[in-house]
Amino acid sequence: MEGFDPKEKSQGLGDTIAKITHATGLDVVADKVAKALGQEDCGCNKRREKLNNLVPYNQTKDINEYREAINKAPNFKLPDVFFVHKKITILLNGEIKEYLDGERVLIENENHPLFTYLADYISSGDLERFLDKQQRDYEAGQIL
Repeated sequence: MEGFDPKEKSQGLGDTIAKITHATGLDVVADKVAKALGQEDCGCNKRREKLNNLVPYNQTKDINEYREAINKAPNFKLPDVFFVHKKITILLNGEIKEYLDGERVLIENENHPLFTYLADYISSGDLERFLDKQQRDYEAGQIL
């Protein structure tokens, strides 16, 4: 696998799977099969990178980066209500809390567990500011 060093620390799930396939020799088999079928490569690097982006490890950001990203969002100030587009599971007050697709969640302040990753949830499309969703739905004729 080009550009991959199994001795380096894994950046995400893709690297972990690549390490397993390397250790078991499956990466060599996949490459040989791809070449036998006339392919330039097996596509493992693309899958590895995609998985690393979907499930990254140790991607901690400074809370100030989040505040900056949040403050750049138009009309955004806490408290605010967000619309969930994809199930999100968090630890809230010592209990596991699941927000399901279609639910609304109130983020009152920076102490809410979702605040830490709010910029990521918004940019990935998992969360949307509720008032923005209502406006978009209204403009699309879904709200009368």
